Amino acid sequence: MAKLLITSVVSFCFIFLLLVFFKYILKRYFNYSLNYKVWYLTVLAGLIPFIPIKFSFIKLNNVNNQAPTV
Repeated sequence: MAKLLITSVVSFCFIFLLLVFFKYILKRYFNYSLNYKVWYLTVLAGLIPFIPIKFSFIKLNNVNNQAPTV
């Protein structure tokens, strides 16, 4: 679970840096600025891995090729 969280944070940072680079290109060469909603959605998407989700309602017992029990 910790590995998934670290991967999510790293991918969010990479996407955020790409967005900053894209903003710089747009501002410098096309004199256009990104909408503030794009930034809010990016930050919210980056915070999704930190939402605590409990998967206790699904028991994953596929050891004997059985269907998951609910």
